[in-house]
Amino acid sequence: MDSLATGKKLREVWEAIRADGLEIPYPQFRVYVSRIRMRQSRQHRSETRTTPHAAADSNAVPQSESPVRPDPFRNVREQREKKQSDGFNFDPFSIQKQFIE
Repeated sequence: MDSLATGKKLREVWEAIRADGLEIPYPQFRVYVSRIRMRQSRQHRSETRTTPHAAADSNAVPQSESPVRPDPFRNVREQREKKQSDGFNFDPFSIQKQFIE
């Protein structure tokens, strides 16, 4: 991405990568670069939304915030917590079934 930022063309960067030994088709390379640019754009937008308050106060000490990583299993954890808080839990696939005798 640094090469692109300095003004090199996308195809030139792709050719340099291929010369270094990374075999990737040009269309796929374009998709990856597009995704990286979108991610950086989203990060920049979120940073600019949080910084105007700090920019208004020139004496403010910048706080180092750790980036929030996405949790792909968040919805699964939320469903488990919800089930645990419910009074009745039925697991149809349980192997520890106790039947009425």
